[in-house]
Amino acid sequence: RVTKILANNSAVSAGSEVPVRYCQVPRATQEPVVTCLIPLDSDHPGRGSYLIDNFFSETFLKRLESLWEKLKSIASTSTVTEPGYNGPVAPSRSYFCDSEQWVRRELAQALALLSQSSNEVKMTTRILHQVLPCMRILHYSSGGEMPPHVDLSKKHPFLGVMSSHTFLLYLRDCTIGGATALLTNERPTVELSGPVLAEVLPRRGRLLLFPHKCPHAGIKVVDCPKIALRGEVLLSICR
Repeated sequence: RVTKILANNSAVSAGSEVPVRYCQVPRATQEPVVTCLIPLDSDHPGRGSYLIDNFFSETFLKRLESLWEKLKSIASTSTVTEPGYNGPVAPSRSYFCDSEQWVRRELAQALALLSQSSNEVKMTTRILHQVLPCMRILHYSSGGEMPPHVDLSKKHPFLGVMSSHTFLLYLRDCTIGGATALLTNERPTVELSGPVLAEVLPRRGRLLLFPHKCPHAGIKVVDCPKIALRGEVLLSICR
């Protein structure tokens, strides 16, 4: 069954208009919600994929948008620095290093929720995390998409450890198109990649976390722009 996580945080089966799970979460008024997309006991390489909704404040999100506006016009913006991820429909990427740690502090607090998220991690004592300081803000225009692929692990520039997971923090809502699809296999197209395990629509403040080895794709953007902070995390599960 395909699980589609919609902009209003409801989940529906593909081909059905009736939500199979629903959790209405007004921004900044309810508690954060953690959704497990692929459980830890799965044999899929995407096991341990999560969503965190309703955690980040508007103040933090607006600060990220302000940073993006400053980065757009300088040399850190590129569409040709990551081999295999480029082309006319690829996103522009604005790079920065979080040397002041204000982004990493917020992300670390969000990731700490994983150890408190009930049944999916009940067999664990802790989920340790280390957010890498080098990040980029992705900007997809109308028609932008990303074919099925897996991500590369990155080395922490100060600690020397290698990352295990990718995160996407969406800064804008997309109600049509622009979803991130977690796939069964890595093939040239989404249609050839087997059943879609989860399809996540961008929602402002939504954090998506999945292992680098999980095949995934960016569905063509219709409701644009699609803007997201992207980076790497080392997650360690302590049983």
